[in-house]
Amino acid sequence: MHGVGWSPPYRRRVRVGLTPPVFLLDVFRKRLIYPDLKKAVIEQAALHSATAIIIEDHNSGTPLIQDLQREGVPKIRAYKPQGDKKTRMEGQTGPIAAGHVYIPHEAHWLAEYLHELAVFPNGRHDDQVDSTSQALDSLTNVRIKGYAYLEMARRANIASGRRPPDGPQKIDWAIGCVEWQAEQDALAAAKAASG
Repeated sequence: MHGVGWSPPYRRRVRVGLTPPVFLLDVFRKRLIYPDLKKAVIEQAALHSATAIIIEDHNSGTPLIQDLQREGVPKIRAYKPQGDKKTRMEGQTGPIAAGHVYIPHEAHWLAEYLHELAVFPNGRHDDQVDSTSQALDSLTNVRIKGYAYLEMARRANIASGRRPPDGPQKIDWAIGCVEWQAEQDALAAAKAASG
């Protein structure tokens, strides 16, 4: 799945690719008046073959969602942010720190993007940080994705040639975790019962 997210004050789009890991593929950042914003959302979604268009359901995002839905633009997903920007970004530091989020080594927008992340929350602008946290949240938050998200992920996997393995799979638990210990106890009990 690819997502395209939009929200004020800059009109920005952060395009991400789905599966863990998550890849930041592109950033579009420009100040736009409403008619140009609507046109840019449609153009960027088409340009990148987006399977979801995530729009912040706040301020100019609300009428944008309504207009695009009224015009029959598919894949619109309203995003209602929870909490303040700093808290939302803090909620995404786990996947980032764990190495599940990748950015390109080179891109015309990269220096500005990295600077904004580095100085957040004390920088002059925070729109790219906010758009990033919203995109990551929309990909990982169960309350947002639900069944439709899982279906889109399933279709994307099939389209790319990845298919689920046949039958139940053996899980390799981390040594020492509760599940691993239960598995070891079950194996010991089965061995004792058979011998």
